[in-house]
Amino acid sequence: MNKFKTKRGFTLVEMLVTLSIIVLMSSLLIIYTRSGEKIGQLNRGVERLSFDVRRMASMSMQTKQVKDKSTGEMRDVCGWGIYFPDNKKNEYIIFSDYCLGDKKNDDLQDIGNFIYDEEEMQEVVKLGRNVIIYADTFKNFLYIPPEPKLRILDRNNSLIDMGELQLSVGPQNTKTIQLTASGNFLIK
Repeated sequence: MNKFKTKRGFTLVEMLVTLSIIVLMSSLLIIYTRSGEKIGQLNRGVERLSFDVRRMASMSMQTKQVKDKSTGEMRDVCGWGIYFPDNKKNEYIIFSDYCLGDKKNDDLQDIGNFIYDEEEMQEVVKLGRNVIIYADTFKNFLYIPPEPKLRILDRNNSLIDMGELQLSVGPQNTKTIQLTASGNFLIK
């Protein structure tokens, strides 16, 4: 009686097919992971910006004075805002709009100039390294106490009713944010 021995195992072709399927699945996983990372960075940038917008509204109702970083003196604040510089695409500046006039001479006015000046900078916020901000329709906005009222300034320092900016991580991942003078903050 002949006993037939059957060989069990994989052939070279079966091994190569299995290996190529594993490589293909791994590469797809890496691509989707990186895409998800970009979407996550974009969402974190939008959340950070929307948080700072709400924080500026709250600060304009609470803060009356801040310490001037250049002189060390206390300065009266007539508004809080966010400035979008032209040359920095992944950051924005939080500033306090100092009141016009001189408190010592009793000619203090309860309004600022609504424009960002370097000495008014309080904080620089940097978004993720891949997040790019396109603020083409406006330069800065600020909240004026006590209500607070929102003032949006375009690139020519003129008041406008609505501003729009985009946050982007790559060409396919963008979100548009609309800000209106009535204080509505809409994320598209």
